[in-house]
Amino acid sequence: MNVWRLPGPERFVRDLYDLITAGSNVAVVAPAHLPAGLKEAVQDLFNVSTALAVFHVEAMGGQSPAAAVAAACFISGAPPTPEELARSGATSGIVVWIELPTGCDAGPWVEYLGRYAYEGRQFSSAHLGRLVLVVPPAVNLQALKNDPAIRVLPWSRRTNRMDTMLLASRLVPHADSESARLATELRIALMVELSGYDFGLAQRLAALPLAALLAPQATLTSLGCPAAVRADERWALGLEDHWDGRSFIHSGTLQSSNKSADLVQRIWRACLQTVFPRLEELRRDAVREHFGRLRPMRYENNEITPVEDLEFSQIHSLLKYSRAVTRAALDRYSHLRRVRNALAHGDVPTPEDLTASGLVPASAFE
Repeated sequence: MNVWRLPGPERFVRDLYDLITAGSNVAVVAPAHLPAGLKEAVQDLFNVSTALAVFHVEAMGGQSPAAAVAAACFISGAPPTPEELARSGATSGIVVWIELPTGCDAGPWVEYLGRYAYEGRQFSSAHLGRLVLVVPPAVNLQALKNDPAIRVLPWSRRTNRMDTMLLASRLVPHADSESARLATELRIALMVELSGYDFGLAQRLAALPLAALLAPQATLTSLGCPAAVRADERWALGLEDHWDGRSFIHSGTLQSSNKSADLVQRIWRACLQTVFPRLEELRRDAVREHFGRLRPMRYENNEITPVEDLEFSQIHSLLKYSRAVTRAALDRYSHLRRVRNALAHGDVPTPEDLTASGLVPASAFE
């Protein structure tokens, strides 16, 4: 699955492409959860639309930016300074793509980009090649933000719920039967609520059975996310981002920080979105099927619940002595009642109740 074809990532690629073709050098702020393949996605646009070529610079430790760029651009002799490179025309018609690995000293690269852009602005060459510097969020880019020839493009806030839902729906195989379809919808919703902005986590969760998604603590612990991290550090480490209109802390961080209530709320929300509508359909079906055997419920305060509004607990109570209702049907209503009560109180339904109620097939938990 090419995540760069999803709406949010695709817009990001297009924005980056437009900045480059408009003549800007770009500093891309890329957290650890940035999906792989950004350079290739941009390269695809260049192959279709322009004659520009993308040269990938390996920012190796101990190698100066000048030497790395010179090697990537096949410049022989002494590596030119960024000013000399801009004046030489050696980068004409190309994009120099620089990705800084974790732990790399970004300072010299940020300075190199600033000097190159400044010199290129002095003589405004339309053929001057563009530099794209991909850096982690912790890198200080303040010195570049006032240069009109450089644009800072952060990945943060570029994805939303629709992106994650589309990805999850393409990763999970769909089924035909109604109960199997609900299990699929539940799996997708759980992947979305637990992954948020992290497409890599969504791809990892796609391989898990439904039981592991309803209780994902072991999987989230295996991610090794650090606990007790300050808010500013979470953003820098990619453990928090803006997603679905609000700040979203990575589920792995919630697990490592023992914030089980917040994690359970995400699981509950997925169940509420998918299971509750089906519960209401089944409740109405039960009322229609047994309408002649049901009656309004009157309480001590004279409040009356009409037959049409009876809940599973009331339906079960009114039908349990009826000879026309099988034990299997009563047991099913009992489990449906327990699923409904769990959701109503912010709890996650158990696999036993989900299967015994007929909402989800037992095979979904294998």
